[in-house]
Amino acid sequence: MWCVDEAKCGALLGEVSAGSTQALAELYTEAGRAVFAYALSIVRSRQLAEDVTQDVFVRIRLTAGHYTPRGHACGWIMRLTHNTALDLLKKRTHELPEDTLSTDEAPGNSLAEATREVSADEMLMLREALEKLPRMQRQIVLLYLVAGIPQKEIARVLRLPVTTVNWQYRASLKKLSNLLNREES
Repeated sequence: MWCVDEAKCGALLGEVSAGSTQALAELYTEAGRAVFAYALSIVRSRQLAEDVTQDVFVRIRLTAGHYTPRGHACGWIMRLTHNTALDLLKKRTHELPEDTLSTDEAPGNSLAEATREVSADEMLMLREALEKLPRMQRQIVLLYLVAGIPQKEIARVLRLPVTTVNWQYRASLKKLSNLLNREES
């Protein structure tokens, strides 16, 4: 498991706003997987998530000056990801039915990249269980467990009360546990 380093991302955003392309590359290395995982949880297509990830880093390059150093860098990046993904979905609503998700495009693929120590069978079970979660719960789980973003920041990104994020996270873990236990039986 890996996490995004909040302090490092904040410093890199400051350098990007000053025009550093090297800092942008480092920021991509630091936060790219988290951006991809979160985008994937929204758009539910690997190709579209890659497009969103690229768009996010282009937007970061263009708008890094709007980030305030006293803010939360990861939250700012995830909010940008959220908005970019939703914008893309609005443009493609006729192409992406809400309930369709192929195995190749499942959120578990980004989890597989982040957690290589999990067996292929376990990853398939996890992927299938994640598919069964409601979109918001899937987003919360991926932001918290994969991106390592605190629940308070997730609440800001999703524009929800922290208590709702906490409750949804616990409910999603319980659902995942029940689904995974059922699969093992």
